[in-house]
Amino acid sequence: MYAGIFKKENVLKLLMVVLLFAAFTSSVNVEAKKKSRKMKLNKTQVTAYVGMSPVKLKVKNLKAGKAVTWKSSKPNVATVAADGRVSFVKKGNAVITARVGKKSYKCVVSVTSKKAYKAVAKAQQFYKAKNMSYSQGNRMGKRSADCSSFCGRCYLTVGMTLGGTTSWCNTAAGMAQWATSNDKVVANNAVSVSSLELLPGDLVFYQKGYNGRYKNIYHVEIFVEYGWEDGKLVGYTMSSITGNYRSILMRDYASRQSRIAEIARPAEEDAEYRNQAGKCSDMRTNVFSGLFYSYLYVKILLRKYLGMVKKCTNCVLIRESAYDGRRVQERSGGKI
Repeated sequence: MYAGIFKKENVLKLLMVVLLFAAFTSSVNVEAKKKSRKMKLNKTQVTAYVGMSPVKLKVKNLKAGKAVTWKSSKPNVATVAADGRVSFVKKGNAVITARVGKKSYKCVVSVTSKKAYKAVAKAQQFYKAKNMSYSQGNRMGKRSADCSSFCGRCYLTVGMTLGGTTSWCNTAAGMAQWATSNDKVVANNAVSVSSLELLPGDLVFYQKGYNGRYKNIYHVEIFVEYGWEDGKLVGYTMSSITGNYRSILMRDYASRQSRIAEIARPAEEDAEYRNQAGKCSDMRTNVFSGLFYSYLYVKILLRKYLGMVKKCTNCVLIRESAYDGRRVQERSGGKI
């Protein structure tokens, strides 16, 4: 029965198969080892806040005798020591570059406020939960949320209600209107990822069609971090989305930039950073418009108290609607 199996030619064939299999698995293991030995940074993205303990970056699999040179694109935001230790100076983004010979390795460092940092940490916690579900009716449930209650509950962890209450989060449009009323808006449209103007914790509001809500906003997501894909800088947002996938979704910020109606920084407290993203042209916060209004105010006072008030039948007063953010014109037939 087994006589045919042990014929010389069959034994040789079997031996060749075994040798080929061994050679294949050996080459696979060699390639795997090469990849594991490839030089790379231990971190390619860091999110921090001012005053946080330094983070140590290092080049993994560094060959003996090779020196590493470190550099920060913005030392006023994040500094890097000769040993790769990164310290956080002020809010903003910086790219830390490690150069080894002719090769360079990059890590994007985002320094945000402590409250925003904690809000993002909460978003990451929601994202890792395996039994979350999308729900509007039970949007405040322990294992369910919609887009606005997801973002709202991230900030509830630091005592911020964003115009809602501790038991019921505001809607997306309501949050955007709250942000406008409280000078938290940093852009009234999309900003590019490459500009590095977004910070973790920023809320991104989206509009579509006409729904009668503030700026026609229907959706909100929280910006969580930057990252690298094939050497290209990308940004990521998170939110609770209805559809055939997990409730908490993490996706590319740039995928729907055309729908962005507003970007807000809820935990922003320093006027120093107001309007740094997108060069917001909002007249309420624009320096030149502020000077213009000051000029008009002084002019009115001078005319009033110096008896120089004149009739004006076609004067234009410029104001900003508190509801929809558009500048409208009103004609006054009285005195100015």
